[in-house]
Amino acid sequence: MGLRNTLLGTGLLGILGVQEVQAAENYNSLSWEEVNSLIRSRTEIMNYESVKDIQDQKIDWDGLILYSSTCPKGESTVNINRNMEIVFLQLMDTFAYMQMPDKDKIHFGYFNLCGERRALEELDVTTIETHMYLDGKEIDRMRGGPTTERGMKATLNNMGLWIEYTLLGIRELEDRDKDVVILYKGDSSPEIYSSSEIKN
Repeated sequence: MGLRNTLLGTGLLGILGVQEVQAAENYNSLSWEEVNSLIRSRTEIMNYESVKDIQDQKIDWDGLILYSSTCPKGESTVNINRNMEIVFLQLMDTFAYMQMPDKDKIHFGYFNLCGERRALEELDVTTIETHMYLDGKEIDRMRGGPTTERGMKATLNNMGLWIEYTLLGIRELEDRDKDVVILYKGDSSPEIYSSSEIKN
């Protein structure tokens, strides 16, 4: 099975154990306000200064930052925020305690887009986004989020492989001997690239 089919076709149980699947069902029963409150209680709260400290390597930080908002405008934006935040919670359930090679555990951060317009312009953040950092450097970002439950499952599968390939060095059997990573490059569809891409 090729990566493209794997990214879209991996079943939810391929990434999550039974407990995490049960947690996912519990998340789906929550309102957006409840999901957002849970996200903010479980993640490292970031702001412009903390992100700059990471980028300037004042903080040894490797992981993901979800750029979402506590003041989304419109029902469709609320839906995308909620769905993406649920995916982020599921990723934390699976990966928050996994050790990176020669490093600490993966960090998960939350940046509130509400009221940070100048900072967002400087960080080039235009919508709900997920940024991946390695050695204090932003190496990739995925823009947007899923609009349906089916899209949430696909996003979870894709982002799970994103973390495995790019941060943990875990690869599918067909790519086990290849020096490759998975990158979004700002898109909603990930692709395989040489690991040298993250050094540019």
